[in-house]
Amino acid sequence: MTYPAIDKARSVWVLAFGRPKAKALKRILFGPTTVEETPALRLGTEETPVTYLIDRKAAYGLGL
Repeated sequence: MTYPAIDKARSVWVLAFGRPKAKALKRILFGPTTVEETPALRLGTEETPVTYLIDRKAAYGLGL
């Protein structure tokens, strides 16, 4: 699926499970990072926000 197609969606969900995803989620949510380093930053628009569904292991280190 392409980014323009995703941007036209009514909703965008990102599922992240497991400790290996913790570092990437921290970069996405709190930075510092760039779109080149973290392509997931291209997801979502003002009209189509991104919802993250994560487990406890993926949330490790997020301070939640």
